[in-house]
Amino acid sequence: MFYLQANQVASFAQQFVSLLGTDHRPWRNLYPSASSEVECYASSSLTKLNNLNINLAGQRIQQLILLIQNTHGSLRKIDFDLRDPLDPDNSGTLFSTIAFCCPNLTHIHIFVSNDAITHMPILFSGCPKLQEIDLIGDRSDEGKLDIDDILCEIGSVVPENLKFLNLGSKAWTYTKDSISEFLDECETRLKHKPCTFIMGNHLSRKVVERLNMYEEKGVIQIMVTRNEREIFL
Repeated sequence: MFYLQANQVASFAQQFVSLLGTDHRPWRNLYPSASSEVECYASSSLTKLNNLNINLAGQRIQQLILLIQNTHGSLRKIDFDLRDPLDPDNSGTLFSTIAFCCPNLTHIHIFVSNDAITHMPILFSGCPKLQEIDLIGDRSDEGKLDIDDILCEIGSVVPENLKFLNLGSKAWTYTKDSISEFLDECETRLKHKPCTFIMGNHLSRKVVERLNMYEEKGVIQIMVTRNEREIFL
């Protein structure tokens, strides 16, 4: 398996060009405003890439989109930090790219901006082999985002092999009705139960009571996060 860090993109690409013997051209020619350390090859085939781990804070999402396209479905695990990108308008395109280009994806850990949360149904439906979905929300203090509609949409397309779901971001809120609709679908669709479900400690009492009900039914196993990194039973 191959692991890619942001500061190793240039050497990684060179290794693959040597390994695969494909034609190439420097990525910097396509995106001249990219970091001087980043040199990738737009025409290189990265079909042996299984694990992609990149910190893109302060860089360009478009670079990552191109990398994903060049894997041609080989990716199994994705771990991205996309905070403060130079091209935030591409956030939605990134999720669409993952959905259409990563049918074999089993694990994803990714930052989801409030603007990109509407693309979650596409991710769930486009990556049916997902077993672990770790979604990290916006940490700003600009208020909460209601994700009731999103929960209702992803319920019908939740991957049947899902074993872990993190919706514990304090940026997101939902009602007992929407989480019930989502978990009813999980009860029907999931092959492996209980599914580990990460919730935040900011939810209302009614929502917590409803989640506890589904835990008692064996649909989920609840874990709580205080700050998206500290998780406890």
